[in-house]
Amino acid sequence: SAGDIGLISYHKGTENCILPSKTYYYMAAGLALLVISEKDNDLSQLVKDDDCGINVKSKDIQGLKQAILGVSNNEELLDQYKQASRKTAEERFSRKNTKLYADVIRKYVHTFNRTP
Repeated sequence: SAGDIGLISYHKGTENCILPSKTYYYMAAGLALLVISEKDNDLSQLVKDDDCGINVKSKDIQGLKQAILGVSNNEELLDQYKQASRKTAEERFSRKNTKLYADVIRKYVHTFNRTP
């Protein structure tokens, strides 16, 4: 009843402006990511660095078809992407990490809000 691939597509011009929130849900659920965008961006770099899915250029219909068929016909590769996706979510975006980031930001703001 659940999918294996989380599809994330960018509208032209938004590639370097946002990281869609559904990305975090897909990764937490351990889905392989399939990112469609005109340009490279933070998400496509994450997918490449952490090997948790596939990047396809916008309007590359053949590339999209090959990506989907490629993971559909290679269960081992699909499982590798899914496990890497979940691991990345745990290591980079868990509550433990977001609390750490929040603490760092609070310290940073406190440091720079002091009067000389």
